[in-house]
Amino acid sequence: MNARPQPVERVRGASDLKPDEWSAIVAARESLAETYSLFGYQGVDVPILEHTELYRRKAGANVISQIYSFTDRGGRSVCLRPEFTASIVRFYAARKSDLPSPARLHYSGPAFRYEKPKRGTYRQFTESGVELIGMDGPTADAEIIELAIASLEKLRVRQFDVVLGHLGILSE
Repeated sequence: MNARPQPVERVRGASDLKPDEWSAIVAARESLAETYSLFGYQGVDVPILEHTELYRRKAGANVISQIYSFTDRGGRSVCLRPEFTASIVRFYAARKSDLPSPARLHYSGPAFRYEKPKRGTYRQFTESGVELIGMDGPTADAEIIELAIASLEKLRVRQFDVVLGHLGILSE
């Protein structure tokens, strides 16, 4: 009697993309990169695998509780990147002498968070965005808002609201 091996299913909270879904993601990423470039942002790529300490220092408690972290063969605590900002800041700190000031950087790629799977939320997802480093104040805020609106319009998102707030008010 031969026992048939059970099929290996995809990991819960992950998704397989059909060709049309994959094409839509690629088109959206390319569209966003084009828009970001028009605003002077340069594309960069950072590793999917980072030292866990980077996120312990730079991410909020919510992100830290959702990190896929493990000890590698060398005994180091590493993780799958849960978001891009900390990795981009690490990248900038190591290369700021080679970059213009302010640094306008854009990125896109997979990120991972251990969240309870629910409809429309996945543990692996694509994140695209920008970081404006070395410029602050209303001019920087206006640039990012204008870029966000231009990006949504380029993606043909017809209805959206821009809601502005300030977290500092909550801490007062």
